[in-house]
Amino acid sequence: MNHKTKKKFGQNFLMDKNILDKIILLSKPNKKNIIEIGPGTGNLTKYILKEEPKKLLAFEIDEDLIPLLKDEFSSFENFKLIASDFLKVNLEEIIEEEFFGENVDVIANLPYYISSRIIFKLLENPQVNSIGIMLQKELVERIVSKPSTKAYGRFSVALNSFYEIEDYFIVSRNVFNPVPKVDSAFIKLNKRKVFPKEIKDYLEFIKLSFAQKRKTFLNSLKTNELFYNITYKYLVKQNYDLKIRAESLSYKEFINIYEEIEKEKNA
Repeated sequence: MNHKTKKKFGQNFLMDKNILDKIILLSKPNKKNIIEIGPGTGNLTKYILKEEPKKLLAFEIDEDLIPLLKDEFSSFENFKLIASDFLKVNLEEIIEEEFFGENVDVIANLPYYISSRIIFKLLENPQVNSIGIMLQKELVERIVSKPSTKAYGRFSVALNSFYEIEDYFIVSRNVFNPVPKVDSAFIKLNKRKVFPKEIKDYLEFIKLSFAQKRKTFLNSLKTNELFYNITYKYLVKQNYDLKIRAESLSYKEFINIYEEIEKEKNA
């Protein structure tokens, strides 16, 4: 499939068959409901369809690729293409309509410039059962980082609160066309059995906690009285230094604090 890549969409198409095989081996799409974000020229799409998923729903923003993708995959009854910006769709409604509310697995080679926004959109939907995504290597390093390290922050806490890391592998920049300026990594994340139920509110709590890196954890929360008061009580109870910074706490500790916040809200 010939197509001139467009910089505005962050297009870097994966060409290497060995990497595509590794993605499929880790993602295991057979008999599953799959969402692919940004199929591009369909290189990964072909490999997913070979594994006979229950249904593959692909979102493509580049209008020039729509006829090419339809021509390539229209013969597959379990394939559907949606010509839309994934960030603008109502994912909950689409899952209900296309998959009858069943859980879905995401497989994607994401554009670097919007990958964080796409991931946070996925986090907000509890029916996303697993995420297998190609990201900038630096972003994956943040996901797998530990507290009190340079890479650790809001993104690390958010991802690990909802998903556990199954595996990941580094991917050279040279297997893409055009060649990006950085290396990538593919990571497989599986939904935790227990995770915060008030998803948007929990993510807001994390966002506020890391909003100002130079401030202490408590000072970052001062704009939200409930968050501040409950966190203060928790830190005192657990004998933490009240000047501790958010990046020193594990995702489990964030969940523990938020559970106390939920109790107070529902009291």
